[in-house]
Amino acid sequence: MEYEPGTKYAYCNSDYILLGYIIEQVSGKTYQEYLSENIFDPLGMTDTYYDSDETIIQNRASGYFKDGKIYKKAEFWSATIGYSAGGLLSSTIDLQKWQNGILSYKILKKELLDLAFTPYKLKDGTVINYGFGWNITEFNGIKRIDHGGAKNGFCTYEAYFPEQQLFMVLLFNSESAPRDELSIKVSEILLGKSLQKEIQLSDAVLNSYVGVYSLVSDPKRTITIRKEREGMSATISGQGSFSILFQSETKFQMKNLSDIKCEFKTTNGKVVSIIAEQQGIFEWSKIK
Repeated sequence: MEYEPGTKYAYCNSDYILLGYIIEQVSGKTYQEYLSENIFDPLGMTDTYYDSDETIIQNRASGYFKDGKIYKKAEFWSATIGYSAGGLLSSTIDLQKWQNGILSYKILKKELLDLAFTPYKLKDGTVINYGFGWNITEFNGIKRIDHGGAKNGFCTYEAYFPEQQLFMVLLFNSESAPRDELSIKVSEILLGKSLQKEIQLSDAVLNSYVGVYSLVSDPKRTITIRKEREGMSATISGQGSFSILFQSETKFQMKNLSDIKCEFKTTNGKVVSIIAEQQGIFEWSKIK
């Protein structure tokens, strides 16, 4: 174990694989059988399957990736690798059936769903943006419950806005699709309101943030903060550059990446680190 349960948070597929194993041991059925008998069949999800390279599925989509300007078929990836951390095939219509089943308490009792839809509080009182299986965040006064997924050739996203009673599903058969950008743009079209607000800061404040920050748990990874003509940017090693949108004098987001929340931390008036929350809480110390 990496830490005492309840003291930190980090998303990990291995946990979901363990849950799948527990389901099989408790039910005496395979994971596939259990899903079909307890979720897919009762909800009428006729276009949802546990993935198999042997099953013939009508209108099954192939996955692709972009190599330069050319799309190529993605490398085969067996569903047995993901097991209960993935490996499901579905459609937008079936996922709407799933959402309706969830909200009508056909899958979970209300008290369990309320727990799943509530941000978890760690033992030290820190509230994280994850419940039991969903991200729970608020942007520009709008509550969002969402999750994304990906495998070779595919990426996916779904979001539920409880106050507006809106549910959105995005399914892409290309791992190169601009999922994060489109998830925000489509959400804003549905809501008629911007998810990512931005405030303007003085040059003095912006200049104090310029520098290079290294990840405390992996110093080889860095974030370089630069002041550009039209604002600030963050270059994350191995991930590219993103424009910064400030929500307050210290808190900010990356443009079109609403699932990550960041904050500059200061000590005695000096910027010392960035605290980033995205499927876990990570600290990046200022080194330059």
